[in-house]
Amino acid sequence: MPPVHQLAAILFADIAGNTMLMDTDEKRASILMKHYHHELNRIVSLHGGKVLNDNDDSNLCIFPSATDAVNCSIELHRALLFEPAVPLKISLHIGEIFLENDKATGDAVKIAARIQALGQENTILLSKELFDKIKNHPEFKAVSLGRFYCEEIDETIEVFALTNEGLWVPKRQNLIGKLKKLSTLVRILMIAALLIGVLAAALFLSKQFLNKAPLSTKENSIAILYFANMSGDPKQEYFCDGITEEIITRLSMISGLRVKSRTSVLQYKNDKKTAKEIARELGVSNILEGSIRKEGDSIRITVQLIDAKNDEHVWSENYDRELKNIFDLQSDIAQHVAEKFGMKLSNDDRKEITTSPTQNTEAYDKYLQARNLTFIETGLGGEYSNTQKAIALLKQAIQIDPTFSDAYALLSKNYSYYSPVAPYSMQIPDSALLMAKKAIQYGPERENGFEALAYAYFRKGNLDEALKWLLKCHELVPYSTVGTSAITDIVDIYLKKNKYGTAMEWLLNAIKYDPKEIKNYIKKAEVFERLGLLDSVKHNIDLAKRMRPEKANAELFDALIYLYFGWNYEDYRHLVKSALPNDEKEIAYQLGIFYLFHRDWRKASSLYPISSNPDDMDAGLVNIHLGNKAEGTQFLNKAIEHRKNVKGSLTADHFYDISRCYAALKDPMYAGYLDKAIEMGWHNYAFFTHDPFYDFVKDEPEFKRLHRRITERNELFKAEVNAVLKKFYGY
Repeated sequence: MPPVHQLAAILFADIAGNTMLMDTDEKRASILMKHYHHELNRIVSLHGGKVLNDNDDSNLCIFPSATDAVNCSIELHRALLFEPAVPLKISLHIGEIFLENDKATGDAVKIAARIQALGQENTILLSKELFDKIKNHPEFKAVSLGRFYCEEIDETIEVFALTNEGLWVPKRQNLIGKLKKLSTLVRILMIAALLIGVLAAALFLSKQFLNKAPLSTKENSIAILYFANMSGDPKQEYFCDGITEEIITRLSMISGLRVKSRTSVLQYKNDKKTAKEIARELGVSNILEGSIRKEGDSIRITVQLIDAKNDEHVWSENYDRELKNIFDLQSDIAQHVAEKFGMKLSNDDRKEITTSPTQNTEAYDKYLQARNLTFIETGLGGEYSNTQKAIALLKQAIQIDPTFSDAYALLSKNYSYYSPVAPYSMQIPDSALLMAKKAIQYGPERENGFEALAYAYFRKGNLDEALKWLLKCHELVPYSTVGTSAITDIVDIYLKKNKYGTAMEWLLNAIKYDPKEIKNYIKKAEVFERLGLLDSVKHNIDLAKRMRPEKANAELFDALIYLYFGWNYEDYRHLVKSALPNDEKEIAYQLGIFYLFHRDWRKASSLYPISSNPDDMDAGLVNIHLGNKAEGTQFLNKAIEHRKNVKGSLTADHFYDISRCYAALKDPMYAGYLDKAIEMGWHNYAFFTHDPFYDFVKDEPEFKRLHRRITERNELFKAEVNAVLKKFYGY
């Protein structure tokens, strides 16, 4: 039968790294291949396509339209994100093909293959020809990566990357497919063309500059970068940070304006990246940057608004005021930014952005100093002594202005942070509750008091009340525009309550709202870890690392500290050292536990004596395995007594740890404590199934019963999460 000429939209799919996986884990590779082919055939068929050119780990598919191909690629990508996760790279093109015996050939196929070779895991790349067919469809979002000289292709190819939720947009310099080496003549011509383009752009901008129109953008999204301290005094950094954060707060109150959270922009403080690069990473169209100069009772704030897509400064202004007018100045900046977006403020918007937390500059200054001592990311927080200093400053601020809502809220939070280590700590949570309620009394429209109240209840172990007030905080500031902590705290409470489906639903909506916030992906990884879905853990970790590699390690360490068994030594060592750069004893302790989970007792033993916890329960287990039974038993009994005598009531974690110690001692009492831990809601399936403390009892009928109990519950939790994923992604 002669070849058939046909115009078709082409989808090229390939499993990234499959050859390496086949070499290292053939069984795992086989599972992934079966899952990949099942989903590929199912989803391609749903979108009216046909699978051709089957090469096991890569396939060419054709569709009657470009939109069918794009919709299929997005659904296929989503379907393979979850267990067993398949790392996929996809390319799309449209053109004439030659079809014979279910094989497609021709230049269009060659172009699709070359674009696919450029791709990376979790990317969907498309040609200019296909982009032109979908560019007027608002549901598809794409960005150009530039033009490429590919092997066996006469002309350059402009390549686009889909930027829909969950997709990775690669940097051009990382695209290293089958490219031609450029001749000297071509390089000269390219440089000449570039120079001509630069001159033309300069001429155009010089004509446009004097007649610049107000900012016009289809998407009212903005990131406010931390203002630079130009006072010549490093001690004024706290003041500049506080002013920036108050402007973020006020702008976030404007309906219709999407403002990036404080925690999202914090990572760019003192960063040398351009506004365009930062906007691209944060997924916003505009950047507000500025500087603050404070001298005596005078203050100058310079701000400039940048249209990041064009890297164009569209507005700037200097504000010279007396310090006593700082609150009016913050309101003016917020209103002027709104005007530049062409937004008409409602009466409620105007009221919210002109309402100041206090009218007393002395009280406000003490509050800002306390903030700097409280929050570890921007200031000196995390130290016990600094928490005490912050509490003293906040008490002074409240004495100056007894109606200062934010000062009460921050004092409450400091009491909550302080309570685990403070003398007479049983009374501290009550003080935290009282201060939080005062904050709400004097500032019912501000979310800080409700957040503080939630933390106070959390410290008291009242998860229901903590959740209630976090949800109220979210109601005031959806998806925590001022910070991502409220969302992750809501998720944490749902996880503690074993409501895995609800936790995942919150995370998916948070990612939809802010697809560039790495904390949400890391929290997703934590959910999957608790369910034992380690491939999905890895996928979300990789996403976070690619988005913000220099930031991800600290976040990963906090969220996945117990995933000792999921890393190789070098990766885990790098993770720990990045997260704890100046704490050699804690580094030794964490690496000791790593070796413990890998059953390398001698290496673990070499680290515990120089660690932060030389006689903890982990050292007890290691000593028993090395034949030092008396010392190991002593450590384990000490750990049991310590956990039985903690202040307040025992938690599920305490019961689980006591069970582990008894199991290491081969004491049947382990079963009762593990039963109690499960009854109280303890659940981390991946940790439990890898836990070395249960090695001595794993063949006992009672342990097998408990193992079945946890496994059956884990299957229910997995089903909840899968139901949410199917509902959210529509497959």
